[in-house]
Amino acid sequence: MADGRSRRTIRCAVRATVTGDPVDGTGAVAYRALVDLGVTAERAGLDALFVGPSPTLDPYVLLGGVAASTSELALGCLAAHAGERPAAMLAKVVTGLDVCSGGRAVLGITDEPAGFTPAVDRDGRVGRPDTGRLSDALETCRSMLRVSAPTYAGRRTGISGAWNEPRLEGLRIAILAPFDGAPDALVQRALELAARFAEICVVDTGTGVPGSRRGTRPAGATRADGSSGAWLRARFAAACLDAGRVPGDVRLLARCVDGGGAVSDVIGRGARWLDACADGVVVDVGPVEHDRDRHAELVAALGALAP
Repeated sequence: MADGRSRRTIRCAVRATVTGDPVDGTGAVAYRALVDLGVTAERAGLDALFVGPSPTLDPYVLLGGVAASTSELALGCLAAHAGERPAAMLAKVVTGLDVCSGGRAVLGITDEPAGFTPAVDRDGRVGRPDTGRLSDALETCRSMLRVSAPTYAGRRTGISGAWNEPRLEGLRIAILAPFDGAPDALVQRALELAARFAEICVVDTGTGVPGSRRGTRPAGATRADGSSGAWLRARFAAACLDAGRVPGDVRLLARCVDGGGAVSDVIGRGARWLDACADGVVVDVGPVEHDRDRHAELVAALGALAP
């Protein structure tokens, strides 16, 4: 059944990482900076705030604090590594954030770098990556969110009669997929998993723009003539259709990293991805406690792209 919550469509979002240490007090500084970033993003009209995984502070604890100071922003970790914590536990943690935030949680997951490592044979040919761990985690999370007392036996993990209430059929799953500089087999497999399991696919475009993608160039593909945006959109649409879904059911977001330079250049890259193929853009500002004035400028400029 549907969970009855209204989920905000994500077009413009910001992502930050937290590097503070809870022992020396810098963790508290980073937490306050993240809350301020969330409040600023909401006021600017952005749709979501994502936090990168942290070696010191649990991102979902941090997002709970942001939830208390905001009312509309979608919130999620982009992205938890499959295997970092049991998938069943991840589903329960995200369920808690969703309940406490009034239906604003996004379950972000990836398997970089381990799960997207391609298989290479003795002749050096790159095969399909082994993404069994990520597939198992996705199956587990979807079951925990949408089925009462689910049972799933995967290749690496499984659950039996797992309990998780309330069921949240509308809670969105986001997959962070490699793109900029990644071999085609990795990109293709990530798109296939997103088409099968997720509602959001965030492709890591780095500091690139449509037409500048580095990496292998398959013969005859549209990307070979520089149209990386068209290549990405076509491959993603095909993956959705193969999974029995309408391409519009899964939003394609471009993650753009702030590599320095003019704020207008960073936002301009996001705008180019929107024009080329993306349904939305996530601007990654880096460590949240550093250069907060620049973060505010980026958020304000990104808000201008919001509908």
